[in-house]
Amino acid sequence: MHLRPIEEGQYCGLMKIRLEDDALTGELLAFLRDEGCIAYHESASRAIEAIAPRLFGKDEAAMIRTLVERWQSERAGLRIEIED
Repeated sequence: MHLRPIEEGQYCGLMKIRLEDDALTGELLAFLRDEGCIAYHESASRAIEAIAPRLFGKDEAAMIRTLVERWQSERAGLRIEIED
């Protein structure tokens, strides 16, 4: 997980999510945003980068991972790589 300081003693994680099928990037972006995440596509790394603005550290990573896994479960066979 890439960490960036928010305030002294608090950190926010940035998760990178890569889809096997790039055509689904817009769908996952919309889903994450609807669930309250800040998410955008980073074209250089071909990854979605996401943060959960109200959570920090392990709680934030767990929430984003759970959301991605929930979205993935509705798309049988789709492989997703999560870098945290």
